[in-house]
This record gives sequence, C-alpha cells and structure tokens, in this order.
Amino acid sequence: MQEIPGGIAVTTDIWTNDTGDKSFMAVTIHYLNVSWKLQNILLDFVSMKGSHTGAAISNAMETCLHEMGIISKLVAITCDNASSNNRFLQDFAYSLSQIGIEFDSVQQSVRCFGHILNLAVQSMLDIVGTELERVSIFLLIKLVRFVFYYY
Repeated sequence: MQEIPGGIAVTTDIWTNDTGDKSFMAVTIHYLNVSWKLQNILLDFVSMKGSHTGAAISNAMETCLHEMGIISKLVAITCDNASSNNRFLQDFAYSLSQIGIEFDSVQQSVRCFGHILNLAVQSMLDIVGTELERVSIFLLIKLVRFVFYYY
C-alpha cells in the first residue's frame, strides 16, 4: 500500500444487521495508479462494537489506515449524512493533528451523493405516496357513487 503513488481518497459506511446486534464499517480507498487509471480497493471491513459514536468511528478509521501504512497519503473522506459522522470527522482531524498530519474536517470531507439522493427520493415518495393515496380514495369514492347512481 505504501507504493501507491500520490494521495488516496477514502469512502466509508457502516451497516447494522436486521437484529441490530452486529455492525460493520467498510473502508474503501480510491487512487490513481501510475497509468492514471482509477483504482478502488476494499481496504477493510471492521466489526464495530457498541454504538457508532464519532470517537468509535475515528478510532476504527485511524487504526485501519495506520495498519496499512497509508494514513499520511489521505486526501479526502466521503461518508454519509449520519450525525455521528460530523463528530467522527472532527475527532479524526484532531487525532491526526496529534501525530503531525493536517486534515481539515470540512475541506477534506464530502458527503455521499448517493445517500443524499436516496434521502431526497424517499422524502419525495413519502409526499407523493400520501397524495396518491388521497387521489385514489377520492377516485374510489367517485367510482362507488357513479356505480350506485347508474345501477
């Protein structure tokens, strides 16, 4: 991993199983190789114990990047809009500053567009779905009245 030319970008997300007793954090790195081809590697799949606090996420991320020897190559992190990620990015930036690595939690982080788009579509469907239910009920009442009136 140390041979990766230039910097790396990291994406991360946490999943919890249906029963809520197991959680995992995926850490994926993205970089350009010497031929300028984008490379994507699932770096780690970390079992997360306890709640997903910013400190817990920061510790897991720092451990993962340290073990792979690439923490100094970090350029940016992409994560979802979970509120704990705000604290994660702040804690992570502070932790890196303690070992002499600059990381700006605002300028070097990006929120995942896929997650943002999903939230927007889900919100829209909630509104449209409610309206469709009202329209369907209204049309059903009109249909019943029509059937009773003409038959």
